[in-house]
Parts: sequence; structure tokens; C-alpha cells
Amino acid sequence: MHANNETGVIHPVEEIAKIATQRKVIFFSDTTQAIGKLPFTYGDSGIDVCCFSAHKLHGPKGIGGVYIRRKSRPIQIEPLITGGKQENSLRGGTYNTAAIAGMGKAFEMLSEATPGDIEAKRKYFENRLTDEIEETTIHAAHVPRLCNTSNILFKYVRSVELMSKLPDIAISSGSACVSGDRDPSHVLTAMGVDAEDALCSIRFSLSKYTTKEELDSAIEKIKMAVQSIRNSSPIWQMYKANLL
Repeated sequence: MHANNETGVIHPVEEIAKIATQRKVIFFSDTTQAIGKLPFTYGDSGIDVCCFSAHKLHGPKGIGGVYIRRKSRPIQIEPLITGGKQENSLRGGTYNTAAIAGMGKAFEMLSEATPGDIEAKRKYFENRLTDEIEETTIHAAHVPRLCNTSNILFKYVRSVELMSKLPDIAISSGSACVSGDRDPSHVLTAMGVDAEDALCSIRFSLSKYTTKEELDSAIEKIKMAVQSIRNSSPIWQMYKANLL
């Protein structure tokens, strides 16, 4: 994937594409998280095939696209749904015209806010949380990340408990693709985060529509929820007493 969906970490896809090209390997990248958030031209990247979804651009759900490089390589892909000649014989069925138009409009509207504007909101959000809530850590804080994604550890505050206390804030304890999974995030554990800390980590995603007032409101609610959970946690009390 071009950028990780849980941490926002950006992967060096251009370097990977060069290695793949040198070895005559077709390189596919899932660019769903990155599309529209990075100044990037896929035609110049060396990526052979990539996919993306409109809902990550504030477009409609259920519509996406696939880019296939064909000028430099004769790449052929099996049809997703066999049938008529729609979508260059890659997918039979009637066009979802409204969703396609909605995706196109979403791309047109990308210029309404720059990645720098969203990143400034994220920095404000993260700085306040780390300053005002003790033992709070931003995962992957010092490597290239998407402008909108924060994966935050609140020490000894299980993410499932925190989410239950924040019903009006849209947050997640991992990927939406594995909702219901009670195991620690495989992404965080692969990064070297221990299982307990991974279970106490939660993901926040901002957008060009997020306002400072909404961030301030969310921060206050998060502070109250974290304090409430820690006040009733024997493990937190033991940690504070240096018994762990």
C-alpha cells in the first residue's frame, strides 16, 4: 500500500517500483489511503497497477478505480465480473453513472484544501493531546505520514473502553477492514509496539472539513474519558506507583 491505513505511514513506492522494474516484476499498489492526500503522479511513479476508492475523497461509497500501465508493459488482467464489454471487458454490468459522476466531482473538489492545511490541524490536535494527557504517544510521529492520520497510544487505556465512552466521535481501534477483531493491531505489533500498548492505541482521521472547534470539543471529551478510565484502573494506579 502507498500509505498505511492505520498509522498513515507513507511507503517509498517509487523506490519499490524501480526495484520491481529492474527485476521485471509487476508492481501493484493499493493507493486508497494516499490518493488525493499526496502530490503524486502515478504515471511517473513506476507503479504498474494501482487501485483507489472514492469514499476516501469524500466521494460516494461503492465506487473506485484501477490504473493499469499499458504503454511500457502489455499488462493484462482477468475480468472481475465476466459479461459484456463494459470497462474494457474488465467488468460486465451496467455503469453506476451517478457514483462515477460523484467520484469525478470529488476529484474536482480536491483543491479546496491543501494537505498543509490538514496537517496543521493534525499537529494542533496531537500537540494538545500529548501536552494535556500524560503518557500519550503518537505512533510513527517522526516518519513521513499522511496529513490527516493520527494513531495515538493512551497508556493503559484500552481502545475498546475509550470508544465506548466517546460515542459521538468517529474513531477506530484499527482498520475498518477487520472490525470486530479483538487481537492487537498487526500493523503496530509489526512496528515493535508491544501487545498491551497496541490494544491501547486508537486511530483518528481528520479532513478538510474538520474545524478547530470540533477538534477542541473532541480533545476535551477525550481528556475526560481517559481520566475516567484511568481513575478506575488498578493497573494505572500500579503503574503510577512504579509497581509495574
